[in-house]
Amino acid sequence: QQPDDANGWAVLARSYGALQRYEESSAAYARALELKPDNAQLMADYADILAMANGRNLQGEPEKLIQRALRADPNNIKALALAGSVAYERKDFQGAANHWRKILDLVPPDSQIARSINASLNEVRQLTGQKEENMQQPSSQAKDQVLASGATVSGTVQLAPVLKAQVADT
Repeated sequence: QQPDDANGWAVLARSYGALQRYEESSAAYARALELKPDNAQLMADYADILAMANGRNLQGEPEKLIQRALRADPNNIKALALAGSVAYERKDFQGAANHWRKILDLVPPDSQIARSINASLNEVRQLTGQKEENMQQPSSQAKDQVLASGATVSGTVQLAPVLKAQVADT
């Protein structure tokens, strides 16, 4: 009903992907990307699906999409992860580690993504003979700089109306 709805095409693409219908997912991502050509997340998702359709191979068109995604948004987590995987497949372990370390600057230290990235970095260290360590841990100097800066985080938390009755006002 709305053939120019990029978000609708992206939802359709994700749905097909979840059903492992990669060809249909690829076509839907291609259409979504036609409508939003500079959307880094669409590019990264499309690259991932193309790789799945091609036996998990990121070489070729998926890699080109990953590079485009990183030019559009150098901090796109999925594109960084995929770029690291491309480098890893080529046995460019330093390149893989460089992409993956950038992710650690973007995600909470205790997140599943950080744990997964740290595991990948530790694997790279083992393959290259480097000392295994958790890259997410900031140095004591970095901790001191943050504390000295007086940096704060603030915001507002709002509950969905259906949940408000389930919690106390305090």
